[in-house]
Amino acid sequence: MYTPFDWYWLVADALDPTAPYSSKVGDYVLATNPDYQAWLLQIDGSTGRFHVASPMDTEFNMGRALAPYNLRPTPAAVLEGYQAARIGVGVDDPLFPVLVDHENRIRALEGQAPLSRAAIRARFQSLM
Repeated sequence: MYTPFDWYWLVADALDPTAPYSSKVGDYVLATNPDYQAWLLQIDGSTGRFHVASPMDTEFNMGRALAPYNLRPTPAAVLEGYQAARIGVGVDDPLFPVLVDHENRIRALEGQAPLSRAAIRARFQSLM
């Protein structure tokens, strides 16, 4: 049965599209990786078929697919998609304007110039 915490994807635009991305490892593994090979031999309880790595079109979208499960990836291009998806949730939150106001009040107390919403969004994204 599908579990995003222990699954493999073949990412079409990866540097090596034959190296599967492992959500358990948070990075790409070799196609010869023993854990991957054992996973391929497991029978999926819902379909009765052997496991097959899922296709993914881009590394950015791979990151977006991991974000709802808080599975922070290692590769930079995958991480970019993960961060974009994670910050998208935060910025749409009704509390985001309160956080912007709070950050800028602290900056004013420290004698620093206020940050724009875009700058604060970028800062939040870098922390994700």
